[in-house]
Amino acid sequence: MDKDKGSSSRRAVLKGMGIGAAGLFTSAMPAWVGTVRAADGTVLTVASYGGAYQEAQAKAMFDRLPPGLSVRQDSPSSDAKIIAMADAGNVTWDIVVADNFGQAA
Repeated sequence: MDKDKGSSSRRAVLKGMGIGAAGLFTSAMPAWVGTVRAADGTVLTVASYGGAYQEAQAKAMFDRLPPGLSVRQDSPSSDAKIIAMADAGNVTWDIVVADNFGQAA
């Protein structure tokens, strides 16, 4: 990563967007769209619920990302898949929309 040229790693992009463990895509999201500088070709993988909900997310948020930053969508998000990815050491999701992670039903 060459800081002099203003390039960013995926981690720096995520940090710059203020992504935390929870509350990622809230109604405040459009406020930071356009303020993130991303390295060309940065792709974030977002797992969400799928269906109409995820289509609405894409229209409202993912389609408005700055140049150089794109989203690959996956669904459905699930606690079991998160745990399996972590246990295998092969986490492929950067951002997950989930409910009550780790709580018994």
